[in-house]
Amino acid sequence: ALIAFTMALHGLMSNTLYQERTFFGVLSVRESVIMDEQGHPEKVHELFHGTTKHGAQRLSAENSRTPLTYYSVPGPMGQLFKEYDGVSQNWNVGVVGLGAGALTCYAKEGQTWTQYEIDPLVVAIASDPKYFTYLSQCGKNTTMRVGDARLSLDKEPDAKFDLLVLDAFSSDSVPTHLLTQEALALYFKKLKPSGLLAFHITNRHLAIKRVLADHAKNLHFDGLLQEFKPKQEMPLVVDTDWVVMAKDSTTLEPLRVSSLGNWQK
Repeated sequence: ALIAFTMALHGLMSNTLYQERTFFGVLSVRESVIMDEQGHPEKVHELFHGTTKHGAQRLSAENSRTPLTYYSVPGPMGQLFKEYDGVSQNWNVGVVGLGAGALTCYAKEGQTWTQYEIDPLVVAIASDPKYFTYLSQCGKNTTMRVGDARLSLDKEPDAKFDLLVLDAFSSDSVPTHLLTQEALALYFKKLKPSGLLAFHITNRHLAIKRVLADHAKNLHFDGLLQEFKPKQEMPLVVDTDWVVMAKDSTTLEPLRVSSLGNWQK
């Protein structure tokens, strides 16, 4: 009876809307129910690659543009965009790893964004309003590049980006060619002298921060780490770890002295 009740409850709380296997693994979109800030049930869509969640979106009109999970407003990415708000109006932003497209809802009118994604099915899912509307609502100035991000970035002009975000390391199958010392040298070649390089390193299996710390030391880059834990329980705001690097420590000063979060060298 307990097993039957549990399975029935799970069926009510979570429903698979779409599932497909590609060369890169099994992708699925699930519809779940959460409790909003007032304690009322609210539907959300979640994107999974295998058992790893790669994004989520609340469906209510007032919350559908709010980045969630690893990209939440109280979290490291929300802090970064807020701290650099005064200088980011015309930024050129590159993002490696699309997920559900939540980061695009930080985009400003005068900015240009380029999204790099290796799996065409991820692009198709994130672009389909039946599943997620981050891109359709916020990605008007976004260009999509499908293929291996390192090869795609190599073709971009040098000193193109003000911010480059690497978000490809949350699963148990990490693309290590995006984490080598040579890869970091490529990223900074494509960044402007005052550009920022942000790594999403939340991972249950690997201590990626040690790899990046060694690279920063060897290449003489400055770096900050935040292992974020929400101060209060909020819908779909989760623990997440980010590293931000720059050529010069003064570029990172707004984060270093930020009162929004605890950034450490």
